[in-house]
Amino acid sequence: MNDESESQCHPASDPDSGAPEVFAVRRHKGRWVLSRRNLLAAAATLAPSAEAGAAECDASLNAHDISTSDVAFSPDGRYLISCGYDDLIKLWSIPDGILYKTLKGHQDGIQSIALSPDGSLLASAANDRTVRLWSLPDGGAVKTLTHANWVFSVAISPDGGLLASGSRDNTVRLWSLPGGDPVRTLSGHAGIIDEIVFTPDGRSMVSASRDATVKLWSVPDGALLRTFSDHTKEVYSLAVSPDGRLLASGGLDYTIKIRSLPDGALLKTLTPKTNSSISCLAISADGRLLVAGRGAAIDLWSLPDGNLLNSLTGSVASVAAVDISPGGEFLASATGARGANSGGNIQLWSLPDGRLLGRCLTDVNSSHGMGVEYQIGDTTYSVPCSAPIPAEAVCTCNCVQGRAGSYGGGGGGGPCTCVPVVYYYPN
Repeated sequence: MNDESESQCHPASDPDSGAPEVFAVRRHKGRWVLSRRNLLAAAATLAPSAEAGAAECDASLNAHDISTSDVAFSPDGRYLISCGYDDLIKLWSIPDGILYKTLKGHQDGIQSIALSPDGSLLASAANDRTVRLWSLPDGGAVKTLTHANWVFSVAISPDGGLLASGSRDNTVRLWSLPGGDPVRTLSGHAGIIDEIVFTPDGRSMVSASRDATVKLWSVPDGALLRTFSDHTKEVYSLAVSPDGRLLASGGLDYTIKIRSLPDGALLKTLTPKTNSSISCLAISADGRLLVAGRGAAIDLWSLPDGNLLNSLTGSVASVAAVDISPGGEFLASATGARGANSGGNIQLWSLPDGRLLGRCLTDVNSSHGMGVEYQIGDTTYSVPCSAPIPAEAVCTCNCVQGRAGSYGGGGGGGPCTCVPVVYYYPN
């Protein structure tokens, strides 16, 4: 059997809970990898694929083999959805980080994803010049929409009736949902459209471009309402507060602009501690927290006053995307430089304290398999998953707090549960 042999699924029993589980075994880069999944995840994984028409058993442990470009929580907070330049979309259960399903269909790197308000429809934008629509939770392919060039951004209106997509062809296109019929094309930018957001009332839409401008559009008629030109370089990211009164924008000029809506008056300019481009933004559901990714760090700012609350520096690479769970208890970050051919990671943080809870994936090239990191007092320990974890340990990475024992079979007994994956090494 070669190193890329297909996965095989084997039923087993959990001695702790008595619930049936499925073990997915895969030969990967000279190692046997065993992925332990609960019955819900296993059933979804083994369900017939809408596109392939055959059972799928994906034991992949990487979030994305190439940079992870976007992440989004489902409206109910049960799942985190990620996409990457490996042309894949993945659904992870939260907070345990178990891979639930993988969606395949794009032929080139995926840039952006968006969910309908009820979570039943997923849109993905990619370098293959298409936007694909998927039904959830089954992952069935619904429709494919086309642009004249790479599609960098996608958004769904608050009522779920419109889809907006922004492209390298410098246009924003509006499509009706669920049918995907074209409504109109908005022209005016002179650069790639990197981000699109709807206002909460659905009557306006904002676009950010590499022409260094942010534009406010009327959704009903497509009229350009305002152009904001006070960024000095490319604008990569946008976020609108849940009440629709604040707009945040950030980009390559190392600043975040806070504006009032609908008048667009500039209220504040936030400047991070170090000169790093603002790659992504998110605002919490209560409108009191602004999260900004910059380089390999994540800044937490209070709103509306714009005070820096915390800087999170546990990311392993450049932060490409962030999203806050609907309940505000989790922050997900995706890492991987824009367009870079490097592995993508997903990290999960607790809010408001900003503690790193763990990664939704692990490095299959690790010298000792996956490890777990925990703290006792001021000391941090990194051990294999199979190592006993003391009862007083506080989980900090590659594990979930609050469940006794570890999956590695090496003693357990502590409060940290390793992300449920075990490596087996052939002689």
